[in-house]
Amino acid sequence: MRLRTVAAAGGLAFILAACSGGGTAAPAAGAAAITLSEFKYAPGDLQVKAGQPVKLTVKNAGTVEHDFTIDAAGLKVHVNAGQSAERQIKALEPGTYEIYCSIAGHKEAGMKGKLVVSK
Repeated sequence: MRLRTVAAAGGLAFILAACSGGGTAAPAAGAAAITLSEFKYAPGDLQVKAGQPVKLTVKNAGTVEHDFTIDAAGLKVHVNAGQSAERQIKALEPGTYEIYCSIAGHKEAGMKGKLVVSK
């Protein structure tokens, strides 16, 4: 997969965060965005539709490096502070998948959530 920097995350279906109290976004229709900052994703748990790939934009609004990881999808997107990146989430079967920041100590500090894939 190729990582590329993008100028803005506007025009996407929704903004996502995966951290306590962040809420849950409606299922994505082919596109999703998530904002990372110190020890949280914004807004809550990500929901996508089963059987279709999703274009994901990841923006790091924090002051240190963060990432967005979904082990079950083989996806890890590292983003430096103040940068954005775009990646594709492959089509997944229905279910609930863990998402988290794999930078040492970030997941333990609460930078985690779930990806809900529904029909």
